[in-house]
Amino acid sequence: MPCQWNREFYDTGWNKVCFPNPCNGPASAIGFEAVSTGDRWDRLVAVAIDGAELLRFITPFGGRISGELKLPQELWDATRGKEVCVLFTTFAVGGGGWRLTANYASPSDSRFPKIVKYPLWFVEWITSQKRTLRGRIGARIDGFVLNMTGHRSEEGGGLNRIYVLRVDGREVWRQTFPNWRWRPGQGVVQPIYISYKGYAGDVELTCENCGDIWVVSGWAYSLHSPTTTPLMLLAIAGATSAFVSAYTTSI
Repeated sequence: MPCQWNREFYDTGWNKVCFPNPCNGPASAIGFEAVSTGDRWDRLVAVAIDGAELLRFITPFGGRISGELKLPQELWDATRGKEVCVLFTTFAVGGGGWRLTANYASPSDSRFPKIVKYPLWFVEWITSQKRTLRGRIGARIDGFVLNMTGHRSEEGGGLNRIYVLRVDGREVWRQTFPNWRWRPGQGVVQPIYISYKGYAGDVELTCENCGDIWVVSGWAYSLHSPTTTPLMLLAIAGATSAFVSAYTTSI
């Protein structure tokens, strides 16, 4: 069955509002509706589950907006988690707040993988003084999910911002954005899905020429259980050997 939650946001600024996830299950899509309760400005909205951002959009200048993010089938399980966190950049100076409703569409197909999420960053700032975000995974993964938005008033008119993702010092993705990905009232800011199959240790996301401010989120996922380390394998082998030795001695 579909699941829904709704919250009101007023003067929350850059604070993340977190609450228990009432829809702790898989979903094939996330629908949303935001209605102004007096705010006249365009606002950034980002929704994460257990630190992994799934949905981002920019409100219109007051009024209402609705839309839907269709998730790739291998990420249907990403909506499962204990906690929802929302960044909704309302400020009292805007004259009011917003009411946000989210709907989770139940999958029509039961054949989808379980995933393990590795949150890296949720609505972190990249500025002209801090152009690199760093994180650590330490496991085999199958991909990354990124999202980022800039804003003209902070950027001072700059375009063609270049983003680079590196894993253990090796470049795995590069993209130039011709605009700020800030489109008030135009629906979902589309996540960026990057396939990466292999071990990931240290992760860096850099904007080579950003001004102030880009708001960035990123996480990784695995379609498998976390990789067993060599030390764990040695411990398991040692325990098994000791058990076999004790058993053979007793008989």
